[in-house]
Parts: sequence; C-alpha cells; structure tokens
Amino acid sequence: MRAINIEKLKGEEKLARNVYDEHGGMLLTAGTKVKDNYIEKLKLKGYNTVYVEDEISGGIEADDILREKTRRQSREEIKVQFKNYIDHKDINIDKIMKCIDQIIDEILSTREIIFNINDIRTKDEYTYAHSVNVCVLAVTVGAHLDINMARLKELAVGSILHDLGKIFIPNEIINKPGRLTDAEFDLMKKHPKLGYDILNQKPQITPISKNIVLMHHEKMNGTGYPLGVEYAQIHKLTRLVTVCDMYDAMTSDRSYRKAMKAYEVIEYLTHLSVSELDREMVDAFKRFIAPYPSGVIAMLNNGCKAIVSEQNKDMLTRPVVRVFEDEKGSRLVNPYEIDLKKNLTVFINEVLDE
Repeated sequence: MRAINIEKLKGEEKLARNVYDEHGGMLLTAGTKVKDNYIEKLKLKGYNTVYVEDEISGGIEADDILREKTRRQSREEIKVQFKNYIDHKDINIDKIMKCIDQIIDEILSTREIIFNINDIRTKDEYTYAHSVNVCVLAVTVGAHLDINMARLKELAVGSILHDLGKIFIPNEIINKPGRLTDAEFDLMKKHPKLGYDILNQKPQITPISKNIVLMHHEKMNGTGYPLGVEYAQIHKLTRLVTVCDMYDAMTSDRSYRKAMKAYEVIEYLTHLSVSELDREMVDAFKRFIAPYPSGVIAMLNNGCKAIVSEQNKDMLTRPVVRVFEDEKGSRLVNPYEIDLKKNLTVFINEVLDE
C-alpha cells in the first residue's frame, strides 16, 4: 500500500485502508475501487490523502503503531472533551486516561517501535488528530528513554492535552490561510497558558503534565513563549513534546501551507537542535521515526524511481526500496528491490509527490 494525494488519483485504484467521516462513521471501506464521485466526496470532506493498493505498492505494509480503531476513538474522545469544556466548563480526565492507557498498552506491545505511517486526517480534524499523534510520537520515543510507567503516563497526558488552550482561539485564526498579524499571533501565543489554567484546576493532573501544556512552545535559548524561559527551566519531557509537536505540525497539510516531507522536517529539527531544541531529544526522536515512510515514492541518485518497501530498523535513513521505473522513465516489467543499507552507492535524492 501507499499514501497518495487525492489530486493524483486516476480512478479504479483500490483503497487499502478504511476512510471515516468526521463523526467516526464509515465513509469508504478498504478494498473499494475509487470512482470519480468518490474522489469529489473525499475532497468535499476535506481529505487530501488516502491509502491505496496498486501495481507498484502490492505487498508493502505501512503498519501503524496503534490499531485504526484506537486512533479513531482517541481522536473522537479528545474532540468530545474539548467541546465539553466549551459547553460545560469541564473535561472528564478519567475518559482521557482510559484512552491514554490503551495507547500506551498498544505502543509497548509493539515488537519493533518505529513510527512509519502518514496519519490520514481532514482539515477540520487537525487539532484532535494532532493531539493524538503528538501523544503517540512522544510515548513511542519516551518508551525507549528509560522512562518508568508513571512518567510515561505523565508524558502522555501532557502531550495529548498540549493544545487544549486552542479552544479559546478563534477558528479563523487557527485556520487562517495567510500569515498571522502581530495581534493574531499574540493571541495564539496565549494558548499554552490558557490550557494550563484549565488543567491547574484538576488535582489529578501532575505538575509535569501541566508543565508540558504550559511550556511546549518554549525554546532552549529563551526565544519561545509564553514565558521565554531557557533550558534549565524546561522539563526533559516537555522538551521531547516540543520536538514531537513540531514534527507532526510540519508534516501535516495546513490551510496556509502544504505538508513538508518527513525527511525534510527531520533535517530541519536537527538544524534547530543547535540552539532552539534539545539535541538529546532530537537525536532520540530520529532513532524511532522513519524519514522515508514505507509506501513513499522516491527518486534515486541513479535516476530510477522506487517505492520504499521496508524499513531497516537499525538504519532508518537507508530503507529497502522497490525500483519500478528505470532512469529513462520506462516502467519495468519486473521491478526489483535494493537494500540501501547494503548498497551504499545508491541513495534517495528526493521524495516525490505521486
């Protein structure tokens, strides 16, 4: 299977994953052949990407760390609880903890922890999907940093609720297609403190989780917000969430820009680790996040096109690729695979939008 931009669909492709609507209802089932009217319906629902199985991606698996049901239910619960606060000035922490326990259990039960999937979401679901994704990323990395279960739960709570304060920010600012004005950005910068103030009324939320919500936009050199504090005052787990938050935001389509490629964002985070981000956290993140997720189309340095077919878990920058087009642009009758870990003369030049 592979993720493909809806604009690139030609019709008759077979869906490899179920597609759900904004309420969690089944929109299209895996195995459905794509029709023109389905494509238009998906666009109207705000989808940019779907998973398909085609002649070049047969047999390739992009296994999610979470079950599809768990991811969807967690997203829906965050949506419900954010709305509950708007309507009733309260959120049910017990229900959020139930989601977190399920997320942690599934991540810890995964034999090989590698984040290797493009999460499919609509524009309207961004905040809720982002909250769950940042939690999954943080727990995935945190599980390999000798963090005990109590700390792992604090990490999960803080990361899944890190954007709670955005319920007070108008949607026209959050989804503005252009650059924010100074006044709009000043309002946006208040969301960490606003989320912290909500959770500060909840004694069952620990200080570390609250610190994550309050300080996930702080920078090591003191240029962040809302407090402008430096390295020594930012908790280690908060520094990890900052990295995960930036990664998921930058690899997502937003109203004001297209998503960046995973490898581009990882390179950018590495650059920021010189002054703004915790180098230790960035290095840990890079060990468990695939820069070239399975199913992406790549141009190799020899001019051939290939699809990433498998991850080398001890060398994520050099996966196994399936070459399906030669350097002259001719489709191969018999595609073949190259293990980039073993063949060091071949490497990925760029990831293509196909």
